[in-house]
Amino acid sequence: METKRAKVIAIANQKGGVGKTTTAVNLAAALSQNEYSVLAIDLDAQGNLSACFGIEADEQEETIREIFLAETAEEELPADYGIIYNKSGVDILPSNIKLADIEMQLITDFNRERLLKSYLERISENYDFIIIDCSPSLSILTINALAAADKVIIPALPHHLSAIGLTQLMKTIQKVKRSLNKNLEIEGILLTQYSNRTNLAKNMKEVIEEEYGKYINVFSITIPQCVKAAEAGLLGKSVIEYAPNSSVAKAYTQFAELIGGAKK
Repeated sequence: METKRAKVIAIANQKGGVGKTTTAVNLAAALSQNEYSVLAIDLDAQGNLSACFGIEADEQEETIREIFLAETAEEELPADYGIIYNKSGVDILPSNIKLADIEMQLITDFNRERLLKSYLERISENYDFIIIDCSPSLSILTINALAAADKVIIPALPHHLSAIGLTQLMKTIQKVKRSLNKNLEIEGILLTQYSNRTNLAKNMKEVIEEEYGKYINVFSITIPQCVKAAEAGLLGKSVIEYAPNSSVAKAYTQFAELIGGAKK
């Protein structure tokens, strides 16, 4: 009998403000709504994903940082260490500002790019999906996420600066695929904060499709601009929970069905 294994998805872009955390939160929430078991991992020292699920990250003693340190010390923590069973239905592995020093802590570890992968291999059978919210950089943390992931989703704005920034990310993903994770695939580029009422957004969507669409999927689903998403985050909720009938919640619900399908 084949052992169950979660599909691991990294939400990555080295640029900030592109809807990365919003995508991680709402994809996780929408998949959970479809009755999948989901773990969301906050891999950013700012702790924004944790906050969007109503978790006071700075108050947490057990976080992803401690798991990294245990892995480098070859200490095996309990499978549920640090995991918060959130009322939203999504399990959360939080982060906080203490994660900011992790690169210095790991600098001498010869296996430092694969520490997250090693940990996830032990808990993978407990979930259908593991969603990783990466930091807005191409740091060792992001490399760990890419080394552990099956798929990468790249949120991007319909803006020329966002399009320019994709090139370096693509190069990094290809390097990880060659040296650390031959099974890594780009699921696609997801345009966020998109308004089909502006020519700029439409034109940039065409530019991104022409530039990258020949070899990378650019999702036909786009995530619209909507103040409800910001409001939801401030209240510690996903927009799926806060405003399920809003345009952005409907878009993420449709996106989750594309990624995971409606569970039978």
